[in-house]
Amino acid sequence: MALALSLAILMPVIAAYLYRTYMHEMVPGWVEGSRLYEVPFLLFALTTIIFAFGRAFTIRGAWMELPKDARVAAAVLVGAVFVSSIVYSRNPSLSVATSAGLMLNLVFAAAVVHLLRQSDRGQWGYVMPVFTAGILVLAVYTAWRFSFPPPASEVRGGVIEWSAAVPGFISVRHFGSWTGAIAAGLAVRILYMKDAPGFRWSHLCYLIAASATVWSGTRGAILAMIVTAGIVTAGLRRLPPARAIGRAALLTGLSLAIAYPLLPDAQAFHLIASRDYGTIATATSDRASLWELTFLRWLDSPLFGWGTSATLWEVDSGEPHVQPHNAILQFLISWGLVGTGAALYLLGRAIRQVHRVGLGDDTLRPLLGMLYALLLQSLIEGMLHYPRFIQAIFFLFAILIVARRSGSAGAVGQAG
Repeated sequence: MALALSLAILMPVIAAYLYRTYMHEMVPGWVEGSRLYEVPFLLFALTTIIFAFGRAFTIRGAWMELPKDARVAAAVLVGAVFVSSIVYSRNPSLSVATSAGLMLNLVFAAAVVHLLRQSDRGQWGYVMPVFTAGILVLAVYTAWRFSFPPPASEVRGGVIEWSAAVPGFISVRHFGSWTGAIAAGLAVRILYMKDAPGFRWSHLCYLIAASATVWSGTRGAILAMIVTAGIVTAGLRRLPPARAIGRAALLTGLSLAIAYPLLPDAQAFHLIASRDYGTIATATSDRASLWELTFLRWLDSPLFGWGTSATLWEVDSGEPHVQPHNAILQFLISWGLVGTGAALYLLGRAIRQVHRVGLGDDTLRPLLGMLYALLLQSLIEGMLHYPRFIQAIFFLFAILIVARRSGSAGAVGQAG
């Protein structure tokens, strides 16, 4: 539970306090760099690993527990990451630094698995309410920041950029990606939980998460919610009960009614804006051009790419990007075919390991839904670049992996 509280509330609050801004870029440069690469979350990963060392965790032990094929793939990935960053990168210092952050998060994942084995599994049913509580805390602070902004003349540039004013997040879209993933998990719970009369905690939590997602105007998160529900339905091979569909529809309608009156006077917060559909470029928020340029640049170094974070200096799309808003392209331009093949093998292997156990338990199913929503959004956003999202993904994977290995998924405690 301490890990859930840290990832859902403590660390987002720390980030919100440290990175309070009314524009898309902070000064001085080192502050903006620490925000873009989410250094506080890397320090949290390091703290977690040190704590796990005190609980008998060892890197060698975690490595030896991996199946042989996973060890081979992991070794190939690590080798490709550092070959690309040292040999091929035009900015080796930054590439190596961000690669070290990736390695830190990989060790964090192993440490979390170790710690969860020692945890009270009856508490896992409260993970989704804790993540929802985190949304509430952030919503209150964000409402205060939006309600009492400084005069525009006091903001660098003289203009308040409301889309960048959500404290602690790179943009309102990343806030919506976070809340949308939580909403997706809760939607799965509502659709497939055991039927019971009355209003339950999952209904209130979904209403909060869905309202925050609609308010953010994050269409990718809404799409991920829909696709996640479809994946779960296909996996279970049965439609949700009509009553559950009705409840989900009613709560979604209420979330629209709550969110729309609270929208700021800025186009970025609108789910549907006619100007966004004039061309492919506007419909994809210029992602199509970024994806094309990233793909073409990767072709110049297909085997090992151009080093971790190479999008920032190798792809000129008119404005700097630390990642190409697509996980596969991010892997390709960073580590080439060698690293991408290893990374996708490990990711696919992990999904295959947790899919069945996640579907088969009422308490674990929402966690699987949140995991899938984050992974789906990584195809159009930077979920596998930013440590906060990477750590949430690893945390969810870890719970499901520990449940599978213990063979006690059905014994995990139930929470309303």
